[in-house]
Amino acid sequence: MKIAYGNRFLEFVLPQEGRLEILSPPPIQPSPLSLRDKIERAFENPIDFPRLDEYLRNKSSILLVVPDTTRPCPLPQILPIVIEHVQHFCPGSSFGIITANGTHTATSSENLKRHIGAPVFDRWPVVQHDANSNNMTEVGRTRRGTRVTLNSRLLDAEAIIAISSVQHHYFAGFGGGPKLIVPGLTAADTTFQNHRLSIAENGHIHPNCREGILDGNPVAEDISEAISLCPRVFYLGVILNEEWKVVKCMAGDIVATHRALAQVYHQTHLRIVNERRPLVIASAGGTPRDCNLIQAHRGLHRAFRLVEPGGMLVYFAQCGEGIGSATFMPWFEFATATEMAKVLSHRYTLNGQTALALKEKTEKAEIIFISDLASGIVSKTGLKPMTPPENDRLDLNDLAERRPGLRGWIVPQAAEFLPLPVDEMRPEDKLATPSSGVDILSKSL
Repeated sequence: MKIAYGNRFLEFVLPQEGRLEILSPPPIQPSPLSLRDKIERAFENPIDFPRLDEYLRNKSSILLVVPDTTRPCPLPQILPIVIEHVQHFCPGSSFGIITANGTHTATSSENLKRHIGAPVFDRWPVVQHDANSNNMTEVGRTRRGTRVTLNSRLLDAEAIIAISSVQHHYFAGFGGGPKLIVPGLTAADTTFQNHRLSIAENGHIHPNCREGILDGNPVAEDISEAISLCPRVFYLGVILNEEWKVVKCMAGDIVATHRALAQVYHQTHLRIVNERRPLVIASAGGTPRDCNLIQAHRGLHRAFRLVEPGGMLVYFAQCGEGIGSATFMPWFEFATATEMAKVLSHRYTLNGQTALALKEKTEKAEIIFISDLASGIVSKTGLKPMTPPENDRLDLNDLAERRPGLRGWIVPQAAEFLPLPVDEMRPEDKLATPSSGVDILSKSL
């Protein structure tokens, strides 16, 4: 069987005995409408916002906000359509494009050009947000105390159009939408103050900081409040299928539209499973899901839910860009998750919640991590390193033989949907599942 690894595929030989089943993203097919028709219909029926032509009337300075290269979004297909409409409504207007990098490191011009699309990249100025730049303006504080400091380009623009896909986020509930602005275009300190809300008073991850949860999620609620301090944004949100084809578009107010899309996304990308199993073989899903260790953790976080206590997770993530942040690895100086949690409760740093979440997993199961990272770095996290062989073909029989009475899940695209055991269901999940009961999306090999 082949599984995604960076920009290529690795082949692995499965155990010859045992019961292994594939869990895949939902088979969602795009409607017969063209992408242009989907976008135009969304523009014609905005949610809690004036129509795009009304919003752009008499505007001459337009800022387009797009996700960075760590987030899947077919910008080369979407941007020309959006820009064409803006030029029709505002002939002669000037454009600027900014990528919502948050605290992520900047990518190369080559990657950025591929991400944006050459025709747009070559014609219009594209800037990558720098969370440590001096070009920032403080606009207020949230009730939880987060100081909201924005990239000044947002305040300089007469109109702002943000574009992104919507997907699950492992502690903010859902990605895209408001996260494009906060923390996508904020100072590092704003990100720090918002993300530390993911840590409860006991130092562990807040119970409401989970995929699919917005209400009661302190991180998500703080972001929504911070957005009210920002200039108003016209948002175009899309839902993608596993081939990254747009299956649904909505437009309008960035908070209301994102919430509407999130509800649809959760209904179509949540899969309830009836049991955890002793072996799980999973992939982040390739580029950009496994560009670095921090990004790869998202898929690992979901695949881990399928592993029974003391089981084994074999996880494929190339991590060609390394760790993802200098704030991550220092947390692994602590020997246990308990020690880490004690310190996090009063000395949080960015990515501390991700380090804690990973440490907790390595204490509950054996995780074989197949990547291009140096084995010493991987071992320090508690993961067990494995480098792919030169012929890109792995034999997993030896690993599987250590698990008697083998039953397992194979998850080729762990970051593309949310597999959830029955006993972890919340009210939001029950509302999202079919009325016929538990939906188990699997197929035998």
